[in-house]
Amino acid sequence: MMNLMKKATTDPLLTSSEAATLLDCHESTIKRFCDSGLLSFQRTPGGHRRIPLDSLLAFARESGQPLTLPLLDMGEHAATFWHAWQAFRASETTLLVDLMEQWLLSHALDLIAPTMRLLAQQEQIELADVFDDLIQPLMARIGDRWAAGRLTVAQEHLYSHVIEQGLFILAEARRRLGAAYESVVRKRALVACAEG
Repeated sequence: MMNLMKKATTDPLLTSSEAATLLDCHESTIKRFCDSGLLSFQRTPGGHRRIPLDSLLAFARESGQPLTLPLLDMGEHAATFWHAWQAFRASETTLLVDLMEQWLLSHALDLIAPTMRLLAQQEQIELADVFDDLIQPLMARIGDRWAAGRLTVAQEHLYSHVIEQGLFILAEARRRLGAAYESVVRKRALVACAEG
């Protein structure tokens, strides 16, 4: 978890394209916001705009502009989530697993639900990949902590329950995407067995 925390100590600088994606607008709109002083930014040596994530979040809060990621729900974890989400989109899941584990262990349990909703909205992400690359490693870590005596049974049950609720949110959000999505998704069965 140290790499994640070290990387998130600085406020991410977003490109105009990344800021436009977050605000669900065109890049030229971001440039107008910057040039009019509504959105603070820095310039690279090459003259390109870089928008601090904190500046974009403040703008979204003040203007009531919704974001395409639940960063306003993340509070102090917004920058860390931004880094983890960018890595996840590039098929590097470890940072998001680290972050979700950190949330569980620090009792920031309310951050799991918006993450699950976001995952559900990503039609290009297969649920099997979410289970295999995110949920399974996360639950394995929780199980390992319990087995090593670093978590009580009550803590393990609480964290398992939070993830279970997150899975219900994920499934319900995917169901709501509608028939168009469901016609593309292959049906799957998940079979599991308790050890022992």
